[in-house]
Order: sequence, then structure tokens, then C-alpha cells
Amino acid sequence: MQIQRFTEFTRLNESLTIDRINSLVELGLAHPEYEKLAAYTKSVKKNEYDHRKRDLDLSDSEYLSQLPEGLVVMGILSVDGCKNLKSLPAGLVVFSVLRAFDSGIESLPPDLKVGGGIDLSDTPLREWPNSLKKTRGWVNLNRSKIERLPENFYVGNSLSLVKTPIKSLPNGLYVKSELDLQGTKITHVPDDLVANILILGEVESGEIPETISVDEIYISEAQSKTMRIPESLRKITKIIWQ
Repeated sequence: MQIQRFTEFTRLNESLTIDRINSLVELGLAHPEYEKLAAYTKSVKKNEYDHRKRDLDLSDSEYLSQLPEGLVVMGILSVDGCKNLKSLPAGLVVFSVLRAFDSGIESLPPDLKVGGGIDLSDTPLREWPNSLKKTRGWVNLNRSKIERLPENFYVGNSLSLVKTPIKSLPNGLYVKSELDLQGTKITHVPDDLVANILILGEVESGEIPETISVDEIYISEAQSKTMRIPESLRKITKIIWQ
């Protein structure tokens, strides 16, 4: 009965607000994950939360299908394993890391703000919004369905695209740390790519442009025999022994 009434409540409303969640809790219709969410948002609003417990962990929540608009998380937000959570709400602010790996996330809100890393590995996410061209921390999209990244995409730490279906990298891509492309279908590396470390492994790219700006390049032993590497980049190219 509780599950049915909760489902009907959320179906009648296109978006879920914090006030509606509080109403559910007061009526005794909320699942534990929403009770935890309500308690957290109240403590943040009153500025009474414990700085040692500023994270919001909703991971593996079976019934979590929505988060309230305008949610602010002072630390880490964990929604990993939440298969029924298909999108993140408008106005979401996460001061630290967003952990959403192995979740049902298919899209990101254009006004998303994350102060740390973003883990969307093993998700059905296919496209990164053009409005989110700059991230402060690392981005993990390993084994996701990502097919497209925006032009002039800036990643403040590492970017990992291992075993994704992405076939091309955008122009103006800047990765402050490591760019890992192992197991991808990449066939072209943009001339203006900037990264500290470029890991190609077994990618389908057959040539590395001389104009890229990187400190180290890692390729597989097989690629070392077939890939065209400009003379100016050979000194920084190393082989991954597999």
C-alpha cells in the first residue's frame, strides 16, 4: 500500500520539490531514502548539519526515482546503483563529488554545479550538455553510453572514457591531468588536444597529430608497430605492456 500511494503521488507531479518530500514524510508515505533526504535538507536549511556528516548517501536506493529541484549537497552526493533514477534535478549543487556510477542516469541538467569529481561510469548517459563545458574535478565515464562531448570541453583533472562507444573527441578539448581512451572507437585525435597524459591503449586511431600538447603518451605494443607517431612525440611515447 505504501509503495502504491507513493508512486501515485510522484506520478501526479511532474517535478519533485523538497516541500512535497516533507509532506510525504509527515504522512508516513515516504520510503527510507526520502526520509533521509528530508532530514538532510532540513539540517542544511537551518545550518545545523554536522560538518563531519555533510555527505548525502542515497546509493542503492530501490525506490529513488526523483530528487528535488534546487537540492544543495554540502559534501558528496552518492546515488550510485539507483537504477530508477533517470535524471538529476534542475538547480542541483554538489560541493564535493557526485557519485552516480551504475545508476539509471540518462541526462544531466544544464545548470548542474559540481565542485569535485563526477562519476557516471556504467550509466546510459549518451551526451554531455553543451552548457557544462567546464568541470573543476575529474570525470569518469567508463563503460557508459557516452557518444558526444561538447566543443571546448575543459576538465579540471582527469577524463576517463574507457570502453565507451564515443568515436571522436571534440575540438578544444583540455584535460588538466590524464585522458584515458583505452578500448574506445576513437578514429581521430583533434589537432588542438591538450592533456598531461594521453593513454591510447587499444584505440582505433591510426595517427597522432604533431600539434597536440601532451607530456606523456601511452600506447599498446601492437599500436607501436602500426600507429604513425610524429618524430617530435616519440620521446614522450611509452608502451603499455599487455
